[in-house]
Amino acid sequence: MSERRQRTTKPEQVGQLLPEAARALGLEGELRLARRSTAFNALLATLAPTLAGRCALVSIERGEMIIDVETSAAAQELHLRGREITTAFSDLPEGERTHGLHVRVVPPKGNHL
Repeated sequence: MSERRQRTTKPEQVGQLLPEAARALGLEGELRLARRSTAFNALLATLAPTLAGRCALVSIERGEMIIDVETSAAAQELHLRGREITTAFSDLPEGERTHGLHVRVVPPKGNHL
């Protein structure tokens, strides 16, 4: 029979280890973007349910949210509600202060013209 070793340190949650591991691997920016993207998706589900699942936060550059959308109708709605969305995103703990949107219409993957 094997002997059980006594734990000498307090166990850590995986969520607490990820930022340090990402930093060590040079992936801190990607982890930050993934968290912001998740927060953006949850925000859209609340503020604009018709846009949820049809938009993707690609990056934030020079204070502008770069968002890919599937249709021109979704792009138009994002532009119309841009101030509301950027203000709400800036107020989120995972968000970032932004002043505008740059929307790109990108057909869904697998959709060939």
